[in-house]
Amino acid sequence: MATVYADIKSGSSARAGIYCEGVITLPETPAMVLPSESVVIRDGFSYVFRVETSEKGIRAVRRKVETGRMSRGLTEIAGGVAEKDVVAVRGAGFLNDGDFVTVISK
Repeated sequence: MATVYADIKSGSSARAGIYCEGVITLPETPAMVLPSESVVIRDGFSYVFRVETSEKGIRAVRRKVETGRMSRGLTEIAGGVAEKDVVAVRGAGFLNDGDFVTVISK
């Protein structure tokens, strides 16, 4: 919901205080997005768990991210991870920094 100020043509049946519905169309812009379930909010900040491989194994490493728009189960990522990074999606809310993970491809 939003407040919209509009000019009303003279002679219109519209009156002060009425309610109406409308659609605001904005231009499309490219964005990096992740499934919203991969973004975890802790202590007021947004994080994702980047999957990193080392000689000790595959671990989930928590990375603070800047988020933007959210729509249809996707969240815009404005900074904090690169496009090529692999991040945990399912179960991300149960992970802690440094947890061992198993990567399963669909």
